[in-house]
Amino acid sequence: MKNAIEMCIDAAARLATSPYDAELASRIIPAARGELADLRAEVDSAHKYLETVYKRIMPVVCLWQLETGNDDRWPDLVVLIDWLRARGDKARAVLSRLEDAAEAYTADQSYSNDSRLGMNQPITVAEGEELNAAVAAARAILEP
Repeated sequence: MKNAIEMCIDAAARLATSPYDAELASRIIPAARGELADLRAEVDSAHKYLETVYKRIMPVVCLWQLETGNDDRWPDLVVLIDWLRARGDKARAVLSRLEDAAEAYTADQSYSNDSRLGMNQPITVAEGEELNAAVAAARAILEP
């Protein structure tokens, strides 16, 4: 099916009755068809770009919808970027807690009684609870 521009070009070709009109149409119509082809290529390129953007942003939008409970709408791009930054800040904070909790277990292992155990000092209940809390927080952020 022809679009409106193609129909106008065809109508112009049919209406060229005089030799002058025919000569003018023979110059204008090919140029118009060339411009139409260029516009179609530009639209196809823009469509491919938008498809790529959609494929890349959809996983993030779905995570945002799940976490915020806004299943029926898309976030504004600024809102989405702020949400991602906050999520990154949370991840960094949890990582810092994990590093702090694991610090107690990075002692020199060369004096260990049994190297198969992988540590040379017992852990306290408080240290174990802190490490478990940090791991739980990391899971909560990383597994929505």
